[in-house]
Amino acid sequence: MNHCLWNKRVAIPAHTTTITVTNTNDSGLGLMRQALVDANDGDTIDATRISGVITLITGELVVNKSVTINGAGADVVHKSNDHVTFK
Repeated sequence: MNHCLWNKRVAIPAHTTTITVTNTNDSGLGLMRQALVDANDGDTIDATRISGVITLITGELVVNKSVTINGAGADVVHKSNDHVTFK
């Protein structure tokens, strides 16, 4: 008997998601902190619709995935020790 083993690799396209930040609260739905938790590698976080200050009551924002964060731009987003400001 002639047995052949084929090692086939199938490319499965990655599904990426855009998560929209809708408010500047530090907890609850539609916030930057939750978007960072929910995001997977390759996802996009859209923060272009918010303005104001995110006061970081529950600690710093952790970005531990490969995500794209779209916002107003570096010239209008400011971070200090306890808050992020979107102008």
